[in-house]
Amino acid sequence: MVGRLPDLLKQTLHLKGADCNIRKILAVVSNLVIKSNDTIVVYYAGHGGHDTQLGTIFFPGMDGGQGLPLHSIRDQLAAKQPRLSVFLIDCCQTPIDGRVTQKRKQYTAGKILEVPLLERSLFFDSPPGMFFLYAAERGVAVPCGVPGNGSITVGTLFSDAIALVRDENPGGIGWVEFGKRIKYRVAENFNNFPRDGSGRIILSPGNQHVEIPSQRVWALRIPSGSESEVVIEP
Repeated sequence: MVGRLPDLLKQTLHLKGADCNIRKILAVVSNLVIKSNDTIVVYYAGHGGHDTQLGTIFFPGMDGGQGLPLHSIRDQLAAKQPRLSVFLIDCCQTPIDGRVTQKRKQYTAGKILEVPLLERSLFFDSPPGMFFLYAAERGVAVPCGVPGNGSITVGTLFSDAIALVRDENPGGIGWVEFGKRIKYRVAENFNNFPRDGSGRIILSPGNQHVEIPSQRVWALRIPSGSESEVVIEP
């Protein structure tokens, strides 16, 4: 049987610019109406870091350095008890020890469309719980830019890899295999950055020389009622 999109294909909320602030993010999460069979996808692209006590921290551009711990969003969503929560975290994991802080696919509205096999396996057939796919391991920055054709284009290796793997149409693979393919693409493209004599990545514009030794995608899964497990090693 071919899976089909639900009658309401779901609330899509896109915060950017002035709307990308902690108050608005938390308000949106708080106001979400979630049913027990719903799948929730949170995609964050922006500044971030990692605190040894608080975990991953988001730094929305409109909050002057104030931070939003990922667990604040995670816990609010968990309390609403969706069937599956997926977190795609495209931000740095650079250390901020001791700091106290707090291409979406478009579907035509009103039509019932067949769900592509990949999307069906990821968002509808995946087991319940939470899945976190991180662009970088803890303690590591994410370079802004994608190398190719002798230049650096806008984006990140993570966002570029997600698009590339999706466009390959790999069929009904689950989150772990999807993440492994993204990890491979990120590692492959990371090696294409131009480097100076000291091995530092050269970014443009600005001819920035940045020391980022590696870029390793990894993933964490929390099955319903179970302990967390690393399912893709950094």
